[in-house]
Amino acid sequence: MLPNTFVHLPDIGPVTERELWDSGVHNWEDFLSASSLPDRAERNAGQLRSLVAESQERLDEMDASYFSDALPRNEMWRLYAEFRDRAAFVDIETTGLSPESSDITMVGVLDFQGYRAFVQDDNMEDLRGALEEYDLLVTFNGAAFDLPFIEHKLGRMFAQVAHIDLMFPLRRMGLTGGLKAIEKQLKVGRPSALSTLNGFDAVLMWRMWRNGDIAARDTLVRYNAEDVLSLPKIAEIVYDGLTDRLGVPCAKLDPSDVPDVTLPFDEGVIERLTEMKVRRRTPSPTWIPKGFCMCWVAQEILLVESMRRVPTAPGPTFLLTVARLHFLVTSQPTRVTTSWACSSLIWTVMTAG
Repeated sequence: MLPNTFVHLPDIGPVTERELWDSGVHNWEDFLSASSLPDRAERNAGQLRSLVAESQERLDEMDASYFSDALPRNEMWRLYAEFRDRAAFVDIETTGLSPESSDITMVGVLDFQGYRAFVQDDNMEDLRGALEEYDLLVTFNGAAFDLPFIEHKLGRMFAQVAHIDLMFPLRRMGLTGGLKAIEKQLKVGRPSALSTLNGFDAVLMWRMWRNGDIAARDTLVRYNAEDVLSLPKIAEIVYDGLTDRLGVPCAKLDPSDVPDVTLPFDEGVIERLTEMKVRRRTPSPTWIPKGFCMCWVAQEILLVESMRRVPTAPGPTFLLTVARLHFLVTSQPTRVTTSWACSSLIWTVMTAG
């Protein structure tokens, strides 16, 4: 698709690119040999021909960074066919969502030779050198999460590397949601028992391993491997789907030959994670001792009584009470419902009088 691309050139947008294709200028060779071009391109034909010739040279040199700098952000997927053999598929696991307060626990890197795991307190220091081997990185939501997280923790390292974040072209195809939801829609990936796990389980597995559960580490690494193993297939679906939509003569990709990853994992870890999640979801008892409930209601009455001198809209104290009640509603529903009803009734009577 890259040799059919013109939107990386100055003053060439999707409309002019479409005009070129419709006029029979389907690729760079056609552009250089054309006796005339559509009006929008003809205005600056000399400079554009020079840049098209340079594009050919840069592609011959496999200079992915040149095209990464020139292409619009939403067209990075066009790099995939030419650079997939020099690509790494990357996914990270962390202890949380913010790089300011969380750590990277591991980074999974997949290419067409196999999968490598870089784990905190083991071989994470080798990650930078490993990623320098590639001209293209492919991620899911990596532009907002994985790559900024890595650079925050390990320093700047992606300035000269092209990057395809599959989340954006997938949205363009009408596929939304997280990676696992999209895998289900596309029917790719995750044939194992780990298909029930999610990112929070990855956090728990790391904690389990740090607390002495050796099998949790192997299971975490296998979980990460399955995350990245689906990315090559999704990238192919994205590439073929979007080239079909554009309607430009372009060969479809041959299916990629991704090595099987047969890393061990422990189903006992999955069972323990399931038990932990069940305990988290178990609701608190709906009954509350009568004396306790009356004490709570009395506390609410005192709070409302303290606001009698504010005959207008509820102030910060009342709003703080509301927030506190809202926070407690999932853990003590009966207590909160009763006290909220009493508070609301008393507030209504006081403000009405």
